[in-house]
Amino acid sequence: MFTPQRAANAVRRLLHPDVSEAELGTHARRYHTVTLALLALAIPLELYLAWRLPIPGLALLLATCAALLAAERARELSWRERQIAIESEVERQADALLRDGQTGLPNRNYLIDQLSREIARAERYGTTITLAVIELARVDELQRSWGGDILDRAAAHVAETLRRVTRASDFLARLDEQRFAVVLLECTREQAVRFADRITLAVANRPLEPAGRQRVPVYVAVQVRATQFERERFRGPLDFISAAGGDVVIEPPSSRGGEPVDVRAIRRRALGEFPSVDTTQEFADAWREYRARRRLG
Repeated sequence: MFTPQRAANAVRRLLHPDVSEAELGTHARRYHTVTLALLALAIPLELYLAWRLPIPGLALLLATCAALLAAERARELSWRERQIAIESEVERQADALLRDGQTGLPNRNYLIDQLSREIARAERYGTTITLAVIELARVDELQRSWGGDILDRAAAHVAETLRRVTRASDFLARLDEQRFAVVLLECTREQAVRFADRITLAVANRPLEPAGRQRVPVYVAVQVRATQFERERFRGPLDFISAAGGDVVIEPPSSRGGEPVDVRAIRRRALGEFPSVDTTQEFADAWREYRARRRLG
């Protein structure tokens, strides 16, 4: 039995058929063929009517052609809109597979892909690549003292600090729950040491944002290791990442054919008039004092 609801459902199925993505093009071509066939049948009939009844027939002919062309255009736009929606969803899912859900940073898979490209470019043009791995320190102590979501908040704090401190040309990623990685392009060993100290100070100088029942500032610390890519040592990005994350001491690797970098000398030059400092904590304290004196002066 014919009802308006059934007619509406038939029109809806015609405009938005439930077909698979692989059949979209075939279905669109079929609809185009049907539209052309309707035009081929309607035009002779309308011409006959226009000959018998000139004014009404001509008006009916124009209206029929316009309706069929409008339906074809609407159908084309509908398919295009659906195709764009499908492509957007595919891109969104692909991006979700390559990014960390908590921080929005590229994940380990994305880092491996980026390192593969950068290593190939470095071998072609003779440039350097340094991989810095940043890891949350005193994780067990933080968890015992504060519990809850303290580690998630600490990771978000480190991610925000890394975004603020790293250069636009650097590639920042999250390896796992406690570790991050930064690909430093055209970075010398001295620059890698300074980068490690800058990250350590930037994270330690700002407390976490208060949350819940927290009434006192909570400071977190990180440990950094910077490793320079050497073609003779590493077979690819996986070996490079493994070597860079295998140690958490702030100490850039020495070249096989050169002298090791004097980390303390680099820190001494960074502080200027300050005496020598041997540890990262002493360096951080001296740097805070230096900044305070400059503000007072």
